[in-house]
Amino acid sequence: NFRFTPGAPTAVAAGTYSVGVGQTYPSLSEAVADLNHRGISGAVSLDLVDAVYDSTVAGGKNIFPIVMSNITGTSVANTITVSRTGSHADLRYRGSDAGNLGNQTSGTLVTTTFEPMLCLFGTDWVTFNNVDFTYNGVQGTAVSYNAAGKVDNSIGVMNSSAIDGATNNTFQ
Repeated sequence: NFRFTPGAPTAVAAGTYSVGVGQTYPSLSEAVADLNHRGISGAVSLDLVDAVYDSTVAGGKNIFPIVMSNITGTSVANTITVSRTGSHADLRYRGSDAGNLGNQTSGTLVTTTFEPMLCLFGTDWVTFNNVDFTYNGVQGTAVSYNAAGKVDNSIGVMNSSAIDGATNNTFQ
């Protein structure tokens, strides 16, 4: 039996949350889904503890593309930082074979002809630091592949609607 309580979910509290197998969030996909759903109440850091994040069990069973939306509570003081201390974390994605993803304006912003690994739809105040994006484990190829089933772009930064853009984001 499940019991549902009406009301808004509690925002994720300010702090650092470990992301990786056996951590607070076992995958980056789950961490981002939680932020999308709940929002934040202060500055949040997602500390990537594993070397590789992919769709395998060892890589956290991430679901790509990883999509960040309009996360409630973000501001100049309430930022989201996704990073790894020391060596880079590697997001590895093989690309998909079919499907679309859209926003409030279009249902086909992400397709097999434009399929980034990470999508920011109207997301504000996010920093990605010390994260590599690779296609099938081969560094540097994710940016330019556009053949069927391959990743076209590493990062897609798009408006959520005609009046809500994705602003103040940093990729280092």
